[in-house]
Amino acid sequence: MANRLLTQFFYSFLKKLCSVHVAFSVGAVGAPTLIPAESLGVSSVSRTGAGEYQVVLQDKWYSFITFRGILEAAASEDIGFQILSYDLAAKTIDFSCHAAGVSTDPSNGSKVRVELLFNDTVAR
Repeated sequence: MANRLLTQFFYSFLKKLCSVHVAFSVGAVGAPTLIPAESLGVSSVSRTGAGEYQVVLQDKWYSFITFRGILEAAASEDIGFQILSYDLAAKTIDFSCHAAGVSTDPSNGSKVRVELLFNDTVAR
């Protein structure tokens, strides 16, 4: 799986958990700009539709555990996050930002932060 020197220790009942953080700023029309210094292990982020984004990872992982999204809004917004799909072989995670159940672009100047948690082993 991931072939990197990763920092130990992560206290959990699951073995070999790895956290990958993604940060990007949102420009006009929801266009994302990846913040590389805050997105280690991430190749790119792209907008695939209104309020929908795809993260491309640098490494393959054994299993996907969880996702958490946070919006640092430039304007007052009630935005939630939802996983749309993930493909560990292709190293992609697709998610949406939504308001009232509708995919919605965060406002221009906002910053999106995502934490992805993976398991890097079949061992239990």
